[in-house]
Amino acid sequence: MGNDADRYRRFLDGDDEELVVIIDTYYQGLSLYLNSIVKNICEAEEIMQETFVKLAIKKPRFNGKSTFKTWLYAIARNCAMNYLRERSRYADRPIDEAFQLSDETDIEQQYLIEERKIQLHSAMQKLHSISVKQQPQRSHGHSASKRRTHQFPRTLMQPCRRHRRMR
Repeated sequence: MGNDADRYRRFLDGDDEELVVIIDTYYQGLSLYLNSIVKNICEAEEIMQETFVKLAIKKPRFNGKSTFKTWLYAIARNCAMNYLRERSRYADRPIDEAFQLSDETDIEQQYLIEERKIQLHSAMQKLHSISVKQQPQRSHGHSASKRRTHQFPRTLMQPCRRHRRMR
């Protein structure tokens, strides 16, 4: 199969059709080889595609010390090994273990609580502005204590830190 090495050299020289021929030639065999490594045909096909993308983008040099097929399969094997290493970092864990790994905080719950605080604050501001508008004009002769309307504590009317940052 020295012909495939020649095709690859022509591809390196700018003939993209030669890479298409190489892909057509090695697609199935490379997928089966990678499946024997990763034990999942879908993952094997993804790694096979990654191998051909490496050929197309990085364009590594074929030195001719081995056959083209051996060289191509070595690139694919290295891609598969990198994939397996990466996958082992994020290995599937039992669901019970996953709960133990959490930091005991529910991020979604915290977000919802914070959003409720913002909505409550906004509603309180609207209510306050409505109550101020509806207050009758005070005459100077009436005492302020008799006509006093409910006012929210000042701390409740100030926007929370997060709400101020969002403005």
